[in-house]
Amino acid sequence: MAQLPISPKNPPTNNQLGWTGWLLIGTVLTLIISIILRILTPPVAPTLTQEATPPQTPFSKQNMDGSVSEFSNIVYEGPEFRIPEKLAIIAADTSDKAASSLAEKLIKLHQLSPQPDFSNVWVGKNFIFSKNTNNHEYILTGTNNVVVKKEIDLKTIEAAATKLLAGYPELTNLSLVTANTKYLNLGEVHSSETVAELANGISLDYAWKINDIPVYLPKRFEGGFVVVYSADLIPLSISFPMTIPSFGEEISTNQTLSIAEAIGQLNQSVGSVIYAEQVDAKVFDVSTISSGKLTSVSLEYRIDPDLKLAIPHYRFKGTITNSTGSVYTAQLLTPAVATTPAK
Repeated sequence: MAQLPISPKNPPTNNQLGWTGWLLIGTVLTLIISIILRILTPPVAPTLTQEATPPQTPFSKQNMDGSVSEFSNIVYEGPEFRIPEKLAIIAADTSDKAASSLAEKLIKLHQLSPQPDFSNVWVGKNFIFSKNTNNHEYILTGTNNVVVKKEIDLKTIEAAATKLLAGYPELTNLSLVTANTKYLNLGEVHSSETVAELANGISLDYAWKINDIPVYLPKRFEGGFVVVYSADLIPLSISFPMTIPSFGEEISTNQTLSIAEAIGQLNQSVGSVIYAEQVDAKVFDVSTISSGKLTSVSLEYRIDPDLKLAIPHYRFKGTITNSTGSVYTAQLLTPAVATTPAK
């Protein structure tokens, strides 16, 4: 460090120091105070402006299998859907630690052993546990279940499911998504959705929520915890995601797109197919959708782990037809707020 032109053997008095010396001392003190304040003041997370437009996420245009669809002639013919004037964009992140810990606990609890012929499968006397990397979920299924024909008591089953979920502290802050409750016709080989009067089983979907809107993880069709019960209160299977979300502060508040604007987005191919069940036996192909009749809609958040954001989306249900005339029962996803094209 350069020394001041004053000898240390003859230290200056206040009068000798002069205005330049005091100016230098003031500058140093200001710098020191600035550094101390910077250390003591917590960093502020980067935020978007109040009406900032988020970028499109991969699932804004990519289907669940990674393919991309082109849409045209999509119409909405469902009931009027009330939407909030604005929707928040929330900071969000995901971690696989809690889910992995729960998976290990279940494998140990039910004394399951790895299946040598299949990777990511563990088998025991009464249960099979699997890790489905396509759907990014763990599944525990009973093997000795006897399904009886009995009237479904929804409230009793919901109470049993709530008690069951409470036994998994790794999965917290989950709420039932009543719109996703499915009545099932459970067969020995295949199960299908049916009406309550004909059901012998039921599927309940629990999800994390933001402002009472369910939150879904990437490549997840269902929420954070799904349990299937038989009519006689036997839990037949449970599933949960391979990553668990955590939520931060509100990043931005954006104008909600109208249903008409959302359908316009879909017809510009800003959307994806998150579920499709083929009605006929032709080759499965949803790359070019030439028309679609959508009959219901709901709001949900989708987490982008790269952007670390939870962004609101519309989920439409109905039928779509591809360029060869094949018809599919389908569910489509499109952003519920304006987005900018991915670079």
